[in-house]
Amino acid sequence: EPERAIEIAAHQQRIEHRCRRGLGRREDAEVDAAQDDERQRQCRHCADETPEQLAPAAAFELFTRGIARWWPFRGHSCFGDEAADVVFEPRIGGAVTEVARDGARMAWGTLTEWSPPDGFAMRWFPGLDDSEATTLSVRFAAVAGGTAVSVFHDGWEARGAAAAAKRDQYDGGWPATLAAFCSAADAGMAA
Repeated sequence: EPERAIEIAAHQQRIEHRCRRGLGRREDAEVDAAQDDERQRQCRHCADETPEQLAPAAAFELFTRGIARWWPFRGHSCFGDEAADVVFEPRIGGAVTEVARDGARMAWGTLTEWSPPDGFAMRWFPGLDDSEATTLSVRFAAVAGGTAVSVFHDGWEARGAAAAAKRDQYDGGWPATLAAFCSAADAGMAA
């Protein structure tokens, strides 16, 4: 649908602008630490989309139990084209694990919050040691015509010297990932 594609592209441009402006970069030597912290706080919010006509409980289920039906594994997973699923152990402390077609498993993270249908949060370290975990929170809120899905991704300091580059990589990836989710939601693929 051309109108939906334009809407998603415009949204991705807004996200890119919001997430890239000043994150971790000193554009002006006179900017004080409080302003810099505020910019960081505002830009943690990486992405938002609103799937049409999908209740929060159904959106939560599609995002978690139905993730294999929409997640763009190519380029956004540990096993790439060989990825088959991502399994959430639905509890605080539960593992989030990518599963390959041959049964191999790779940790994506550990749940720190599990609150269906409102959202979940996790320590996010796909294919890495958990000492490099960032923080990922996904929220689902009812809005007119569907559910607003918001992704907050921060804690980049855990990535050390690679923090800025990894943050930029994810800032570019979340909009496309959420666009895939919205396409699945719009197509009626809810669990």
